Amino acid sequence: MLGNTLNFVALLAATAAAVPTPATHVLHERRAESASWVKVNRVHEDVKLPVRIGLTQSNLDKGHEYLMRV
Repeated sequence: MLGNTLNFVALLAATAAAVPTPATHVLHERRAESASWVKVNRVHEDVKLPVRIGLTQSNLDKGHEYLMRV
């Protein structure tokens, strides 16, 4: 009985804490999802692909090292 009550209180708290997106929210980029994309083969290693990565952490000086680990 106590477990059910605690679960209900946790669910109620999570629902109350879920705030909808404010009207001032701005979408900066949208992910491009296209069903027409088909993987044919690998890109040649000399081709440069522009990539933008938004980082919100410290140690930005190590960003290249972190990226090369992937």
